[in-house]
Formats: sequence, C-alpha cells, structure tokens
Amino acid sequence: MRAFLALQPYGILLLDHKGKVLKSWGFPKDPEKIASILTDESLLEEPLRKLLAGLKADELVVGDQILKDLLNKADIKSILSPAEEAFLRLRRTPHRYASQIWGVVKQKDYFRMLNEIGIELTRIGIKKQLSSLDQQVIKAIDYIDHANKALNVLAPAIREWYSIHFPELNDLVEDHPLFMKVVSLQPDRRKMTLEILKKAGLSDAKARQVMEAARNSIGADFEESDLEMLRKVAENWTSLYESRKMVEAFIEDLMKRAAPNLSAVVHPLVGARLIAVAGGLNRLASLPASSIQILGAHKAIFMHLVKGAKPPKHGVLFQAKEVRTAPKKLRGKVARLLATKIAIAARVDAFGDGRYVGDELRREIDEKLREILGRGGRK
Repeated sequence: MRAFLALQPYGILLLDHKGKVLKSWGFPKDPEKIASILTDESLLEEPLRKLLAGLKADELVVGDQILKDLLNKADIKSILSPAEEAFLRLRRTPHRYASQIWGVVKQKDYFRMLNEIGIELTRIGIKKQLSSLDQQVIKAIDYIDHANKALNVLAPAIREWYSIHFPELNDLVEDHPLFMKVVSLQPDRRKMTLEILKKAGLSDAKARQVMEAARNSIGADFEESDLEMLRKVAENWTSLYESRKMVEAFIEDLMKRAAPNLSAVVHPLVGARLIAVAGGLNRLASLPASSIQILGAHKAIFMHLVKGAKPPKHGVLFQAKEVRTAPKKLRGKVARLLATKIAIAARVDAFGDGRYVGDELRREIDEKLREILGRGGRK
C-alpha cells in the first residue's frame, strides 16, 4: 500500500492512491495563523508525528519539499513525487477537500481565503527580509554615498564664497574639513588668532602662514551678518562630515554582527559595499569568485563588451588596501585572491549557522600575499 502525504493551506492530509482522505490535521480557519504555521516548519512537526503514528504503508509519497525535509529530519523514508494521481485530484478540487476540514466551503470563499493567506505570507516575508542586518548595511552605505556627493558638491561652493573675504586661505588650507573648521571657528580673518587656528587643527607653521596672509589679504571686508551666515554654512558642512564618519563607524560595528567572516577577510566598509552592490548577503554568497572580483565595475565591463577595451581586473575591491597599495601589475592577482576568500567567507556568513572561519581565511590571505608580492608577479 502506498500512502500520500500533502500539505495544503487548510491542513495536512494523508491520502490513498485514489485521493481519498485517510487521516487529516486541519489548520485554524484564520489566514494569519495559517501563514504563521506555513512559515514555521517546527509547528508542523507535532501534527506530522500524530498523523503518521501507526501508519502501515509500503511507501510514503509526499507532494511538497517542506514535508520531504521534515520527514528526512525525523528519519522517516519518503519519496517526493508531486505528479501522482492522488495529488492531482487534490489540486483539481481543493475546496472540496477543504470542506472536509472546515465544513462546507464554496469555491469563491476558498479562493478568497487563499488570497488572504497569500497577503499574510507576503507580509511575513517582507518583515523577515527587512529584519535582516544586511538590509541596514545596504541603506547605511547608500547614506554614505549621498553624504559624499553632498560634501563634494558643497565644499567648492563654500570655498569660492569665502574666497571673496579671504581668498588666500583657499590655497593655504587644501584639506576640506580643516578649511571648514577654520571658517566655523572664526570666519572674520581680522579676528583670527594662532590659538583659534591651532584649535582648528592647523600646525604652528601653517597657522602662522595663515595669520600672515590674513593681515595682507586682498579680500573684501564682510559685515558681521555676512560672516555669521558663512560660519553657519561651514558648521553645517562639518556636521555632515562628522555624521558620515559616525555612520562609517556604525557600519563597521554592524558588519561584525551581520557578516563576521567577511569583516575579518576585508575591511568592513569594503565588505559592506560588496553586499550593497550585490543586493544582499545571500546574493553575494551565491556569486562565484570571478564575479565578486569585478563587482561594481559595470562601466568597465560595458566598455569591454561594446568597444573592446581591456577587461576590468577589479571593481569595488580596488578600495581594499591590499589591492590599492599593490604594484599595478599585481592588482588583478591580489583582487582574485581576495575574491576567492570573500566568496567563502560570504557563504559561511549566509549559510554557516554562525560558524567562524574568518581568522583562518585572513591568515591564508596574508601568507599568499607575501608569496605574490615577494616574487613580484613572477611565476
């Protein structure tokens, strides 16, 4: 005798070869509760155990991979064959089988219930997806990118504006954060002191140069209200800059929780950007090392395919210190080495159930790097 086990939205059914219900376990007639049961396999274990208690069948056939996995877990032999006649009959008239569990159910009511269950399953799926830490990583990286664009656009505009009052400072202090710090502390060049400039972060020699330039400046004199506006603008820029640094520190901490192995293999910010470009940790874990190596090099790949330019050797991985500081002719080889270990680390983070191999992978990278750099690219 063959027995057929089916998981349906209204319950679990044990059928004979003609589709006749031998035993059943019904679910509550509530879309929210049904969705919870269908997304939590542990809630199916007890009903299955009771349904199969005392079953005498030569072969147990299941029509669903979820049931197959649960039976394997319980060391119960079964075969997966969803095209059996018993399952086909079940799928032809599902509302009639549902009526045996819930009482009389009309076809339109059954489909309405299916629709509501589908909505609940979607809600659970979205909530689960949004709860994953890698989604936070992706959004934080997006914030960093937008902050960088804003900082890079605003800095030249503020410099040019302030150059009307003190044009010499633009050449003397090229670093944007230092420049903004000086302006935010004291925008009036006539009131600048050595103490204020050193407090902004300038060296003693540079501060004296600025003082000398301020005394002989050809810039226009501003009203107090004009200088106050420049001070506020520079303060806002500095605040955004500090905010970006704060988010970077947050990402580093977040990555150690979301992808500890990946964070051990490459700098957490590089790992976070790889996750962001791939679209998630699971997506990154599914990519081969060769794809990870050039991840983010979309333009270069396009030029290679369309105009026959040289294929890219790295994408996001160029931001890794190991690639960036390597001799140009070795960067492709170093990027390939990193990509290989990153692929392993991402897979362990995504599917390794908390396993940690990050230190071991990092040690292998360091050993291989010494070998590659030591022989200077010679085989």
